[in-house]
Amino acid sequence: MFEQFTSYSTKLERLSDDELHRSAEKLVLVENMSIAKLIAHLAEMSSRKTALRLGYKSLYEYCIAGLNLSEGAVPARIHVANVSRRFPQLLVALAESRISLTVTALLAPTLLRTMSTS
Repeated sequence: MFEQFTSYSTKLERLSDDELHRSAEKLVLVENMSIAKLIAHLAEMSSRKTALRLGYKSLYEYCIAGLNLSEGAVPARIHVANVSRRFPQLLVALAESRISLTVTALLAPTLLRTMSTS
């Protein structure tokens, strides 16, 4: 793995500033799409109780022990996963970089309240 990143760093050094910028922009888009897809997976796993079937006490524990996510990263992802089942457009907005995971997690309680009062 070390050699791969050494080689990658060498390739980056050869890029122009514009090429480096465009590459970074593309990586952000890929990262946001990956986060949205992971959250969709977590939503489905939550619905199916997959983590319990895999031997974890909770989806939270699965995310930490099974996926090696940091404790700080998990609550927002699970919260957004649960809300995204009712509002799948949140995942689209995340994937398209129109909204951040943090903002989505902050909006989730308001969306749920709005839905329960309708």
